[in-house]
Amino acid sequence: MKIDDTFSIPCPECGGTEIELPDPLDDDSFVKCGQCGFEVVLADIKEHGLHKAKEHVTKQVKQQLTKELRKHFK
Repeated sequence: MKIDDTFSIPCPECGGTEIELPDPLDDDSFVKCGQCGFEVVLADIKEHGLHKAKEHVTKQVKQQLTKELRKHFK
C-alpha cells in the first residue's frame, strides 16, 4: 500500500501553509500564518498538524482498503 507521506501543516484559521517562524524557535514560541496573520503557539500548531496528518493518512488507508476489497470481491 502506497501512502502519500508529504503533508503541510495548515493554518487552523485559513488553511494556509506559509508559516513565519521566529528565531530562536521553541515550543512556546508564537508562529504566524504568512497568509492571514493568525498567530498561534508552536506546540499548538504541531498538535493541530498531527491531527490533520492522522486524518490525511486514515482517509488514504480507507480508500486503498476499499479499492483492494472491491478488487477481491468482484
